[in-house]
Amino acid sequence: MGLKISAALSIMLLLSGVGFKLYYDKSQAQIENLTTQLATAVDNQKILESEIADQNETIKNQLAQTEAMMAEVQALQTANQQAAAEASELRSKFARHDLNMLSLRKPALIEKIINKGTKEVFDELTAITTHN
Repeated sequence: MGLKISAALSIMLLLSGVGFKLYYDKSQAQIENLTTQLATAVDNQKILESEIADQNETIKNQLAQTEAMMAEVQALQTANQQAAAEASELRSKFARHDLNMLSLRKPALIEKIINKGTKEVFDELTAITTHN
């Protein structure tokens, strides 16, 4: 009877040892898998942070360009308003004066005014096209 108990205990010890070995191997495989996943997650985190920094820099650049364009649009709108006011003023002057009748009555005066205006335009054109 003592031999049977000894044999049964030996078999149970052997089965326990095999079971522990299987459990240990499975646990080690899980640890290695989790370690690999953690390393991948850390690498992905670094890549993500780098991409976010790049995108933030791109956004800053886009905002700066947008602000510059808005300032340029504002300057163009101001220039457009000034040009419209000047055109309105000229239309008003032309509406008040009958240039055909005035040129027939006082041709020398009209010629002098036209020549003076032409010279001013020519001087402005020369000034903006000449490299100084």
